[in-house]
Amino acid sequence: MTEISGQSIVTIDAAQGAIDGQNVDIMTLMMMLQMERAETINTQLMDQANEMKNKNALLKEAQNVLMAMRADRPAKSSGKATVSAEMTAFASAHGIDIKTGRINQSEWDQNIENIKGFIDSTNSSSQLDMIRLQGLTSKYNNAFETMTNLVKKDGDLKSTITRNI
Repeated sequence: MTEISGQSIVTIDAAQGAIDGQNVDIMTLMMMLQMERAETINTQLMDQANEMKNKNALLKEAQNVLMAMRADRPAKSSGKATVSAEMTAFASAHGIDIKTGRINQSEWDQNIENIKGFIDSTNSSSQLDMIRLQGLTSKYNNAFETMTNLVKKDGDLKSTITRNI
């Protein structure tokens, strides 16, 4: 026994099945299974796309922090500058180790490198997300191609039967 969206499927014979007491032909049953598969994959596609959208927004925010850090960096090796609260909050929220307070040029350079590392890591993760999205898209297209093939074969079979009558 199988379930389609909480409905139990019982096989009656080789050509029919029953879904919650209603007889359906195998072709209808196969189409229902494919449609459910396509809906599941579509949900996964939307989740993956939203995850990528959020990651892109994070990358944009990280890039803005990096530009601000470069702008605030002391020009002289003996100079010092204060790390802004926004930079500190961003780093803290995303687990990036930076020095805070009034820091010198070499400490700024280390902070900049740490932000760059975060950006590189997030970019790599984003690339993997894109590969997952492409795989899901392929599965989604395959589900619809299978449904199309089922409908075509069913139509061809019915046309052949009709011609032979």
